[in-house]
Amino acid sequence: MPTFFNVNFEVATNEDFSHAFALADDANAAVDLSGASLKMDLVHDDVTALQLSTANGRITVVNAATGAFEIAIPQATLTTLPARYYRHDLLLQVNGHTHRIWEGGLNLTDGLTA
Repeated sequence: MPTFFNVNFEVATNEDFSHAFALADDANAAVDLSGASLKMDLVHDDVTALQLSTANGRITVVNAATGAFEIAIPQATLTTLPARYYRHDLLLQVNGHTHRIWEGGLNLTDGLTA
């Protein structure tokens, strides 16, 4: 699965963040996520500020057969992070192999309305 993407997010500290994805291969066939794990770190100045993974529940496989998964960060967690730009990448570990699916940024801004 050599496909590589750039994924960017705009998020505010006064909202719950969630986004759904479906992985497909170069032939547009669903990537089966059965037995797979996903991991994404939010990093600022080479320090991990937050880890999202299937192990900690911040990434959830919604339908393994269709490659569907969701990333979620509750507002209560976002308020613990400084508003700034974070780099991230997403790793898929399946069948003994690790694939880097994407890299990008998450721009966290202070929400205005309480």
